[in-house]
Amino acid sequence: MARSAAEVKRTPGEARAWTVLAWVRMIEHRFVEALDAAQAADRLAPDESRTLALMCDALVELGRYGEAVTMAQRLADLKPGVPAWIRAARMRFLHND
Repeated sequence: MARSAAEVKRTPGEARAWTVLAWVRMIEHRFVEALDAAQAADRLAPDESRTLALMCDALVELGRYGEAVTMAQRLADLKPGVPAWIRAARMRFLHND
């Protein structure tokens, strides 16, 4: 787990390092830090589907449902498929739809 943070320090301009760090922070239930890392990855490599999925998941865990819906839609527009549909279904469930 510490290796991912060390990798980000070593290669701060590498989106993949930030994405891995976001995954690690999600596993650790450190959702604010996960969102920060995913946003950093998104700034470096916009519209990467894994990053959008991570941002959506972190936003849900933080209770920021409106932003999560927007992120789920962005993911669905970019890359329709099971990861996007799962997040869209979760949004519908959370909104009793």
